Amino acid sequence: MSDAAHTASREEEMLARLAELDLAAAEKAHARLMAAEDASEIAEMGRTYQRMSRSLRQTLALKAKLAREREIHRIRTTPMALTPRRAPAPRLTPAVRAHIDAAAAVALKYLEREREVADYDPIGEIEIYEILEELADDEAFLDTAVEDLADQVFAIIDRIFADIPDEPAAPANPPAPEPPIHDSA
Repeated sequence: MSDAAHTASREEEMLARLAELDLAAAEKAHARLMAAEDASEIAEMGRTYQRMSRSLRQTLALKAKLAREREIHRIRTTPMALTPRRAPAPRLTPAVRAHIDAAAAVALKYLEREREVADYDPIGEIEIYEILEELADDEAFLDTAVEDLADQVFAIIDRIFADIPDEPAAPANPPAPEPPIHDSA
């Protein structure tokens, strides 16, 4: 195992352990919040719980970010012959690639600043790049402002999430309730 791989593995282990500790602390703070009786104790425990849950969210976000960065690094450094994806088409000229990078930077900055992470959890840098590479097929791609491309990316993402149901749909014809049984005893 290389030093970089060992370090990455160790970082992942530490962040996983830290997330476990953060979760335990948040659960304990939540239990104390729920048991609190007077207003000042509720307020104090509420703030404590908020800080603990925020710490957990930040740990999980950092863990996800490092995983994304490792995957992007792997993709960028693995020779194309060894990668099971198609080679970039000639349409991805340096100018197109630079425009994709600029639009991705705008989209990622917006994603980090404005969007709820839980709402767009599976969406990251790789997915944004894939969408932008598809948009690069348009002949007017280089003439489109990067902000407009970022808007198009989120419109596509919104359509993707609109097609994913949150919960399974209820059956169209639910079975009729059985009649109650009356006991004559």
